[in-house]
This record gives sequence, C-alpha cells and structure tokens, in this order.
Amino acid sequence: MAVYKYRAKDKEGNEISGFIESVNKYEAIELLTNKSLFVIELGIDEKTRFKKLIDFSSYLSVGINDLMVFSRQLSLLLRAGLTLSSSLDVIAEQTNKKIFKKTIYSISNNIRKGESLNYSMKNFPSIFPPFYSYLIEVGEATGNLDKIVDRLANHYERIFKLKNDLKAAVTYPLFITGASIIIISLIIIFIIPQFSEIFKKLGNYELPVLTLTLLKFCNWISSHIVYIVFLFLFLIFFAIKARKLKNGKKYIDSLILKIPFFGEIVKKGLIVNFSRSFSTLLTSGLSILDSLKILINTIDCHPLENVLNAVFLSVRNGEKLISKMSEGNFFSPIVVRMISVGEETGNVDEMLNKIAEYFEKEIETSIKTISSIIEPSLIIILGVFVGIIVVALYMPIFKVIQLM
Repeated sequence: MAVYKYRAKDKEGNEISGFIESVNKYEAIELLTNKSLFVIELGIDEKTRFKKLIDFSSYLSVGINDLMVFSRQLSLLLRAGLTLSSSLDVIAEQTNKKIFKKTIYSISNNIRKGESLNYSMKNFPSIFPPFYSYLIEVGEATGNLDKIVDRLANHYERIFKLKNDLKAAVTYPLFITGASIIIISLIIIFIIPQFSEIFKKLGNYELPVLTLTLLKFCNWISSHIVYIVFLFLFLIFFAIKARKLKNGKKYIDSLILKIPFFGEIVKKGLIVNFSRSFSTLLTSGLSILDSLKILINTIDCHPLENVLNAVFLSVRNGEKLISKMSEGNFFSPIVVRMISVGEETGNVDEMLNKIAEYFEKEIETSIKTISSIIEPSLIIILGVFVGIIVVALYMPIFKVIQLM
C-alpha cells in the first residue's frame, strides 16, 4: 500500500486536495472516481514514503486487535457525548502505531471538512476492510453509529479470540518441530563429523550398514546445507507469491484445508468467521444479498468464496439461502440444516450465532485433542531419531572393544 497525494474537482467544480491509500495509482484513481471526483493531479506522497523507509513502526500492520480496541474506544466516547471528530482525536492520541495514528487523524480532518465517516474510511481499505466501512455506513444512515461500532467491537473481539486459539493450536507443535530440527542439524553438522574422523583411524575395520548409511547421509547434508536452506526459503517465498495469484490461491487454500487435523480446524475457524460476520451484517439491518456481497469481498479462502458466489447468485434468482450451500462440501450438513431452520423461522442471524458458538466449542475440543496427541508423538519421533544416531555411532566402537 502507498499513500497518494491528489488534486481533484467535485461535481460542483470545487477543487479538493487530500491523501488516499491504495495499491497503485490506477486503484487510487478508481477510488476517487467512485466518489464522483475528477482527478487533476495524482502522485505518491514523497514525505510519507521517506518516513516509511526510516521509521520501522510504520511497517507494523493494523490488525484485528487494533480494530477491536479502536471500535470499543469509539463506542464509549460517542456514548459519553463527544463529537465524532473529537472522539477520533482522543483515540489517535492514545494509538501507538504511527500508520494507524496518521490514518485516524486524516479521517478526523476529513470529517471536519464535511465528509462522512464511512466515506473517509473507504480511502484506507487496507486498514478498514469493506465489512467495517459498510457497517459504519449503515450506522450513520440509521443514526445508530455508537451501537454499530459497539457491535463491531464485539465481533472483532470474538474473531481475535478465535485467531488466538488457532495460533495456539499450531504454535507448540511448530516449536517442538523446529527445536527437533535444530537439535538434529547440530548433531549432523558438528558431532557426527568428529565420529567420522574416529572411524577413519580404525583402518580396514568394516563399519556396520547402519553406521555407513548415517555417515553418507550426514556428509550429503553437510555438503548441500546451503542449497537445502535456499530451497526451503524459496518454497516459502514461492508459496506466498503464488497465493496472490488466482490459480495459486485456489490450489494453496484447498491444500491447507486437506492437511490432517489442522485443515479441519482451519475450516471450522472459517465457518465461525463467516457465521459471526454474516450475523453481524444481518443484525445491523443489511439484506441477505448485500451481506453476501460484502462477505465475498471479505472472506480470504478460495473454496469458501466459490460457495458464497454460488449462494449469492441463487439468492438473487429468488432461491433459498441454503439451495447452494451444500455445494463444494465446505459446509457440513448441520450448518445447512441450522440455517434452513433459521430461514423458516425468520431468525437467520440468531441461528448463525448458534452455529458460531457450536463450532467455537468444536475448535476448543479439537485443539485439546490434537495437543494431547502431537506432544508425545513429536517427543517419541525425536527420541527415535536420536536413538538411531546414538546406536549407529556407538556400534563400531563397541565391536572394536569386543575384538580387543
């Protein structure tokens, strides 16, 4: 994302200048055109770009936790009777991340110039996603901005907790796996070569097959370690870049969902996120069609996007919400059935919340189960590897002692 400085004219011919954040200048022009502005001049704000190069805090992205705290503070200040611009100024003063602080101040200044809050937020799509700005638009239109912001705070609080739970599910196994790899690598690089020198001094003594295999494998690893590290880093870089492409994202997202144990947890997490977001949008007064449209642009998972696109088209053609939900095998029968009941009773939003609560409990149970299985499994695997190495290295020494 870059910050662009622009000069433009509105419908009345008045000249307007300001800043807008976008991926490139073409997107910046499109965003300004959507606001009925005719762009006269547009260029990257050099001061902002230079500050980003020397200020590492500007690289810190604004996450779910930041949006949660921002929403909670804004709701409290609005209910306390402060004006919107004053509330934003107070929040900006307390914000540590400079990029977020600058964004909030910019929005506050735009509001003083007469812009609406949602209109100003749409200038910063990397910070305030469409889901957020559309709900703010609903809050401003209905006069319930404080309630909508509070609802957003509750929403992001639940999503933040969910993400922490998902991180907890993978952090410990990754730590044990990483520690195991480091320990085995140190043994291969530093300890085994010393034994290799000892074995050379044994002369014509024939080494056991296990020892020979281990030495050949370790020699190969030691001589190719640079290429192995380079290949590993390249694969990570390639996966990150590939996911930004349509076909790459489709393949990688599908692959992640197929990973044993973890794929199922990620899938349940996506269902919780979808249910919470959908319920929040419906409760705020948006129609099912508008809510689905926002969700399609918000959900970051290709298989789920495909299902939601099919559901959107079917609903637009007058079919029921559940008519296409079973396609792609993403939503389990229980989800489809519960939403069906919600449609029949007219309480889709309440049923979506129940779905989210159900799968949140499922995730907690799955995390506990996986942790109880993976922890001893990884320790056993590490013990087996170390045991094989020890046996392979000491077998020749014991045999030599027996022959003496």
